[in-house]
Amino acid sequence: MKINALSNINFGINFKSNSHKLPQLKRDEFVRTTRTMNRDNSSEAFEHWAKETDFISRIDEITENPANIIGSGFEGTTYSIPDCEEWVIKEYKRSTFTNVTTPSPEIIKIKDVTPDLNIGQFVALVRKPYGHSATRNTYVLKKQTGTSYGVSYQSKDIVSKDTISTHISSLKKLSEFPQASFDKLIDDIDYITKQGYKFDCDNPYNYLLDTKNKSINFVDVADKLEGNKTQFGEVLFALLDANFVQTFENSDLVSVDEKQEAYTYSKQICSKFLKAMVRKNHKFTASPYFDKVYNSKAFDGALGVKSADDKIDLMYKLGL
Repeated sequence: MKINALSNINFGINFKSNSHKLPQLKRDEFVRTTRTMNRDNSSEAFEHWAKETDFISRIDEITENPANIIGSGFEGTTYSIPDCEEWVIKEYKRSTFTNVTTPSPEIIKIKDVTPDLNIGQFVALVRKPYGHSATRNTYVLKKQTGTSYGVSYQSKDIVSKDTISTHISSLKKLSEFPQASFDKLIDDIDYITKQGYKFDCDNPYNYLLDTKNKSINFVDVADKLEGNKTQFGEVLFALLDANFVQTFENSDLVSVDEKQEAYTYSKQICSKFLKAMVRKNHKFTASPYFDKVYNSKAFDGALGVKSADDKIDLMYKLGL
């Protein structure tokens, strides 16, 4: 049975026509009042707050309390700051302590790489004398909202009750976000790309779902982007939890019903993502990540195609 998920989009295209001209689509108006949070979380605001609260003297106390850990990985550990909603701190395993003498504590401002959007970016580096010949380096980042998405990169090859549940529940939550959330997501991807920064799409934990505000948020967007790319395929790859999908689909530990449920949610995500791209007149860029998305069951299901030729033809007609 053919499942045409894009039938809800009402593109009004006659797919049987030989003409490849795309009908004029009414573009949604996206009025951007502000992308940042209402509170001031700039580097200037942090410097003022840090002096008022004697923050530097409390760094040891914060990092020594396991209850403050909100994320830990290969590179380092991120901590919440008690009674603070604007910033978090992160220390890197290879550079927390350096053999450089710092005469006195100092706050070094870091240029905001995406001033119109909170991506959990750096706002400052706090350097503090540690002993007689070392310096402690603590980075301050804008606090982001939401919960980590999908199965972590470290667990992508592990099929268990927890990873199955995490995979399906993440897809379900995102699939239920309104179309407006995906429209904003496409705008955000385009903005970050134009600022010259690269998404880390291998670890879905870098994407946060804010279910209260129905928003897809980002963290750890810090590397510079090389070349003229769009990154839509990379982000969709991450939001399909695609590093885990092959493990999930090939496992006998996953029931047929669970696989079908995950497919249904993934197809809905693809449909809303594609609709937003068409509305905004954006195209995919060829990449290994997009290739995997393009050849996925969910992508085919969203397009409602039966053959490779049909898919190529439809992608062309939709301007993708």
